[in-house]
Amino acid sequence: MWEFFRDGGIGMYLVLVFGFPLIATSALHALRPERRQLPLLVSLGLATLVSGALGFSLGLMMTFRYIQNVPQPDQFKISALGFAESITNLILALMLLALSGLLVSIGAFRGAAAAR
Repeated sequence: MWEFFRDGGIGMYLVLVFGFPLIATSALHALRPERRQLPLLVSLGLATLVSGALGFSLGLMMTFRYIQNVPQPDQFKISALGFAESITNLILALMLLALSGLLVSIGAFRGAAAAR
């Protein structure tokens, strides 16, 4: 897991800045479902996704900026490696969003059951 995080670079921290509060708010919603939490959940989810896309884009930009310094025979291999490392930002964001979605669904189920 450490290697996965290290490969993503600085963008991983930005994903965590929004992702951890998203998970905490989702867990709170699962325990005490309230409609007033939903705008915060949506905005944190969107910020997490956008920060993952930003980290991915920045990683690709850096890969393509410096690929010209790599010898011609190795350029494709290094580009593929740069893409693989860059996409870890987006993968982390999607993993956090999936966990958040599960927690929010639990909260929605509990809220619907309590409303009966």
